[in-house]
Amino acid sequence: MAGMAPGATAYSLTARVLHWLTAALVLTMIPAGIVIVNIGSGALQDFLFNLHRSLGVTLIPVVLLRLVYRLINPPPPLPGDIPLVQQFAAGCVHWALYALLIVQPILGWFGTSAFPAPIIVFGLNCRRSGHRTAPCRTRYSWCTVRSAT
Repeated sequence: MAGMAPGATAYSLTARVLHWLTAALVLTMIPAGIVIVNIGSGALQDFLFNLHRSLGVTLIPVVLLRLVYRLINPPPPLPGDIPLVQQFAAGCVHWALYALLIVQPILGWFGTSAFPAPIIVFGLNCRRSGHRTAPCRTRYSWCTVRSAT
């Protein structure tokens, strides 16, 4: 899709779709994470862990795509009546949010990898080889299908 035209006053459709996709992922993961730590072990907690991990794995490429798109297609300028210090603060906060959207899922990935339980992402057990799982028929050697035992 086309980027911002010079003098444009609105975000492009692509920027808006990436924004709301990111928001939907984050706004689903936060309550799931809160419920995970506040309920006991069981099927619901396992389901929410798997959902949380799957959405986190999805969030990483979405945010990276969004970041690349933004670098190639700059947003419209802020209104001229906003003081420069507020424009600077807005830019700092915006880039800090991008950093958090990249760093947080990666930290979650590290934390999940450090725990000895299966790592289920979209129904696939992505624990390294050597655990009780059968190899997945994909090009990713680290990914295995959850065994029935």
